[in-house]
Parts: sequence; structure tokens; C-alpha cells
Amino acid sequence: GEHSLHENIGDPGIMSDQIDHLVAMSERRNISLRIVPAGAGYHPGLIGPFEIYEIPGSPPIALVEHAYSTAFLHEDTQISGHQQLAKLLHKVALSEEASQALLREAIR
Repeated sequence: GEHSLHENIGDPGIMSDQIDHLVAMSERRNISLRIVPAGAGYHPGLIGPFEIYEIPGSPPIALVEHAYSTAFLHEDTQISGHQQLAKLLHKVALSEEASQALLREAIR
């Protein structure tokens, strides 16, 4: 979310380095980085972080993180639930280009 770009976690150098890293990663063709804008209200991303890995020739896997644990989910019902959350997030998130622009603006 956009709010995370404005939180001071660490010193300004650390924040700048992390945003630089996000910009670099967002430029890779196999990574889609999209930011949910401030003011979007409630959205599924507030439930907690997750990642979906889709590797050709293998079934998808979802990674769910919590403060004290991490889980890799592989059952169809678990994966489909997270894929639905991802679709909902795509509807409220900025485009890849707008997200990159927002990151570059945050560096300044």
C-alpha cells in the first residue's frame, strides 16, 4: 500500500535503499509490482501479506506470512482463495506504470 512508502521505519537512507530496490525489481519482466493507493479504503491486502508462485509445469503455491510463522499452501481451495484475493487487489491497485512513478516520486 501507498501508506508504507511514507512510514519511517529505519533512517531515511534505509527507506531510500528499500524503495530503490522496489523500483529495480519492478523493472524485471517477470515481476509485477502494483501499489494500492492511499484512500482505497478496505481491501483484501489488509488481511495480510501473501505471494502466489506460478511456475510453468508445476501447480501454483501460495506463501502466507505471519509474525511468527510462514506457510506454503498447495491445496486447490487454498490457492483459489488467494487467487481471488489477488484479482480483487488488481482491481484497486494502480497500474504497474503508475506504481513505478509513485515509487520514483517517493525517492525524491
